Amino acid sequence: MKKLFLIALMAFSMIANAQNLHWTYNSHTQYNMTITGEMYLDGVSLKTDTTAQYLEVGVFVGDECRGAFLPNLNPASYYQGYAYLMQVYSNVNGEEMSFKVFNHLTDEEMDVVCTSSFTFQSDANLGTLRNPYAITFFTPCEITLTANPEEGGTVEGAGVYNYGTNVVLTAVANEGYTFANWSKDNQVVSTEATYTFEVTSAGGYVATFTLNNYAITASAEPEVGGTVTGAGTYNHFAECTLTATANTGYHF
Repeated sequence: MKKLFLIALMAFSMIANAQNLHWTYNSHTQYNMTITGEMYLDGVSLKTDTTAQYLEVGVFVGDECRGAFLPNLNPASYYQGYAYLMQVYSNVNGEEMSFKVFNHLTDEEMDVVCTSSFTFQSDANLGTLRNPYAITFFTPCEITLTANPEEGGTVEGAGVYNYGTNVVLTAVANEGYTFANWSKDNQVVSTEATYTFEVTSAGGYVATFTLNNYAITASAEPEVGGTVTGAGTYNHFAECTLTATANTGYHF
């Protein structure tokens, strides 16, 4: 009797679920399998996060939805927090399937990258309530780079990265310049030209280059033979003019 009640409860909740989902799918297919999943966002489990009840997870083959689930529509899936209990459908074994997530609080598909995927197998079970399958999503973080001054050098490493991945920034000084530091939000984060860090948020990084300066000295030989002018400190691109004036009885 308990088993029949549980089956009836699951069937009822799946019908209610389908009526309120963002994504639609065809359940009248030849095969199905069951997924019991736990959602992770940027490395953190949402199992006990109450906002997770508004996050609908869909299973896709390409752009075609093959199943979807929203925890707050299915209390039978609740076990020490929110789990995703869904049926996935197909007419072909061996299809590669992936996940997407829709936020019903903001009414939009979340701009996240999923690193979890699986191969469809008829009548298979992927995960259990006590040992759910990890459905992992990462927020894409855009890293932008700027050279200051622009002519001071070149920078590499800009792009969109998944949360928690390592980024390597590289700065190469042009002729006449020396790399000084990397900074973010006007705070120096590294004085090494090659800077490696773990991405936890989007951000703009600035590579600061300084113009090289050179000390120019000049002297008369012998000292009584004349005078010289023009000695001083010059930057790499400055013009330095040295002038020698001979004293009486000497020539340059």
